[in-house]
Amino acid sequence: MTLIFTLHKEVPLSQIHATAIIDSAAEIDPTAEIGPFVVIEGPVRIGARTKLFPHAFVTGNVVIGEDNLVGVNVSIGLPPQHTGWKDTDWGVRIGDRNNFREHVTIHRGYVENNPTVVGDDNLLMVGTHVPHDAIIHNNVILVNCAQLGGHSEVFDRAVLSAFVGIHQFCRVGRLCMLGASAVATKDVPPFMTMGHDKSVHGMNIIGMRRAGIGADTRKQIKAAYKILYRSGLNVKNAVSRMESELGTVPEVREMIDFIQSAKRGIVPHTRRATADDDE
Repeated sequence: MTLIFTLHKEVPLSQIHATAIIDSAAEIDPTAEIGPFVVIEGPVRIGARTKLFPHAFVTGNVVIGEDNLVGVNVSIGLPPQHTGWKDTDWGVRIGDRNNFREHVTIHRGYVENNPTVVGDDNLLMVGTHVPHDAIIHNNVILVNCAQLGGHSEVFDRAVLSAFVGIHQFCRVGRLCMLGASAVATKDVPPFMTMGHDKSVHGMNIIGMRRAGIGADTRKQIKAAYKILYRSGLNVKNAVSRMESELGTVPEVREMIDFIQSAKRGIVPHTRRATADDDE
């Protein structure tokens, strides 16, 4: 592989710092900005108005969309941290309007034809990690040093606070809020809050309000939450009751489908008294 200095034919030299190193195989939109000491290695594609800050490193089968900010010392596309890796590159796919702050790491996919995916409008703060085969949907926030495990999935508008850990193959549902240092070893159902004791503490009322979920719908979600976690039923029977009583509510349907597709089960409810599910 031959590396060249700022010679991509379609990109004005004024948009690429003189110290950047750009692979001849890279495709960079003319409106993208490449900062000092950036290294772009291999067939990377970078979309319109995306900006790479100093010392960012992007390598391999990586596609980055439009209007992204790739911060200082961000690394995208390096091999998975997996002992079975055999020099394959299933890549990384990144959407639009994401903000990757300093020292974010995003690794390439490990499973055949399965790139690591980051959607649109996400904020990944300092030191967060997106591993091989993970999927981050849209409008997700990962606070400083939140860490995902391989094959994990985080759905729309979830917030993972500082030092949160997500076990491999686990999922975090839409509009979940995980507090600082929480560790999820099972799936976290949509609309829930989770504490550092590996358990659900209640519903994410504030998040639902901000997302425009109305009071009537929140009451239905609350009823489903109480069936799931406060009725004394096991998960299977609780889901059956949720389906029979509330299954026509789209948000409750979302909860049911999420729980039924869980491969590792769902996190339990805390044994502590909580009041955060009150309106």
